[in-house]
Amino acid sequence: MAKPIINPEAYKAENGPIALLAGPGTGKTWQLAKRIQYLTQEKSVSADAITVITFTAEAARSMRHKIEEEGKDEYVEPDKRPKRISTIHSFGYSILKNHADLVGLQSDFSVAENQLLRNLIMRDAALSIGLDVEAATKVMKERTEAKISAESQKVIDEYERILRLSSAIDYDDQITLANKILRENETIRKKYAAEAQHLLVDEYQDINQAQFDFIELLSRGSRNGLFVVGDDDQSIYGFRGGSPEFIREFEKHFGSGATVFQIDVSRRCAPHILDCAVSVVSKFDTTRVDKGEYKYTATDNGEVVVHNCPSDEREAEVICGVIFSEIEAAKKESRACDDFFVLVPNKFYAENISRVLSKAGLRVDRGSEKGDPAFQKVAQFEKWRQTPNANLSTRSVIEMIIESGSTSVKKSKALTPEKLDAFKKIAALWKEISDGQKNLFDALSKVASKDILINDVYQKMLELQKLSGGKNTSQFLEKIATYIRPWSSPQAFLDSASKAVGNSDKMQKPAMPTVRILTFQSSKGLEAAYVFIVGLEEGAVPRDASTNVAEEARLFFVAMTRAKKKLHLFHCRKRSGSVTLRRFSGSLTKSRFLNHLPDAKKQDQYHQPKTSKKGASQGEE
Repeated sequence: MAKPIINPEAYKAENGPIALLAGPGTGKTWQLAKRIQYLTQEKSVSADAITVITFTAEAARSMRHKIEEEGKDEYVEPDKRPKRISTIHSFGYSILKNHADLVGLQSDFSVAENQLLRNLIMRDAALSIGLDVEAATKVMKERTEAKISAESQKVIDEYERILRLSSAIDYDDQITLANKILRENETIRKKYAAEAQHLLVDEYQDINQAQFDFIELLSRGSRNGLFVVGDDDQSIYGFRGGSPEFIREFEKHFGSGATVFQIDVSRRCAPHILDCAVSVVSKFDTTRVDKGEYKYTATDNGEVVVHNCPSDEREAEVICGVIFSEIEAAKKESRACDDFFVLVPNKFYAENISRVLSKAGLRVDRGSEKGDPAFQKVAQFEKWRQTPNANLSTRSVIEMIIESGSTSVKKSKALTPEKLDAFKKIAALWKEISDGQKNLFDALSKVASKDILINDVYQKMLELQKLSGGKNTSQFLEKIATYIRPWSSPQAFLDSASKAVGNSDKMQKPAMPTVRILTFQSSKGLEAAYVFIVGLEEGAVPRDASTNVAEEARLFFVAMTRAKKKLHLFHCRKRSGSVTLRRFSGSLTKSRFLNHLPDAKKQDQYHQPKTSKKGASQGEE
């Protein structure tokens, strides 16, 4: 890519296609909103000719809010607002709903959105054609790429057959099948293209091959109206096929008429924070677009502090102490206390920190617990209970019973020979449906008399089904706990329920700020004055030698640039095995990423084990 052109008013650019590189806090959403305003109110473009594609429902809501709020700089009059501001998947879904028959779907098809469920079905598909479990993992990634091997295509074909037997499509099929309709039906393509003469795309760095094809199909004949925004430094979805190469090769894809602009002023991060983040990502992602030096609106440099802690217990105490120090400083200066984020590699790092902060009286928000696998299990069970003939929810409940250890198959995280044998037997049930059985539960019933394991699963499901309609709630819950075991213990259930509804007000001190605990990925698009990043050890960040280190560096970049004022980075000399999930966690090495922070722009703090018994809320040492 040629060096991008600095243009703070890129939204006014006339000749497309246009890609706008917008780094952290530079105002990419503002640019998109202003683009809508400029097109409709200054260039008299019909709102019906503008389509805005986002990658999350929250981003779509935010965009609507920006252009609908009177008095704001981005305000757009009601009759000039685009009708389609949606996620790329919901756009694809609307095309499929209108033309389901063209791709062999019933009008009442459902979408398998749950990733755990999709993984199950792909595993069934691989096993049913004689391949191994690893083949399913390979295919889940490969199917989002341009080239698919012959072996993988066979798995995909079986996967899609199983979904169709269930009157369902995969989450990604919303794009791939919509592409098929647009490619094969020129009249339909032109209809949707007419509504996207000006196609505005958010988070372009996160698209995969199928999503690129969707954008390319819609913008054919109206390339001049294509306007995409993104930042290759923030491309973090390689596990689902996303690649920064699509934004880096924008000119190659769309020809010599394409222009790449850049915004170089960050209104979010203090200089030291963004400069440190850029130092890391530029070291480990050598093919990134060189954006030069950022400019800043912050009045001071901000702080970056690297904390070397003896243990994860001490780490939590230090975080708590720093938060209380900031609260006290805000009180002395008679100002409202700003917000706090604690960012973790995964949920296991959050448990101890959440406990210490809550005990000290802070409000802790860990987000929705609906993403917790245990809650997902209960949700799938409830779906099956209401619609026992639904194949996909039936399949989920079968898996829960097998994995729980309540059958002859012993509970184990490892893929034991007996577990693999059970998986093969379950996968074979799909062939019973194609042979005339009405649904998966009927297939289970048919095979039950021939196999001890299948019969055990079937009898448990029958019992659960009978109890679910009765009045004995305690007996019903007892059976769920025995047969499905969504939580490891009754106390674990109570703990999860507590997290789902938040801390009790009795546990919170008045006027305490909320501390949000988020994973690196879920923090994207958010910001806070004070950010604490934990788990910065080799084997965690980055994960291991086989990891895409460039993408891990981009993920770290995203996490770092959530901070506006102060950034605290934590690595520990040892952690408990329940956090690392490794047997030996007593001699950890700090992340290689921390070695590339500029010395002049960060501070180092070495923490000894705590020797006194002062409360954690009393501040650091």
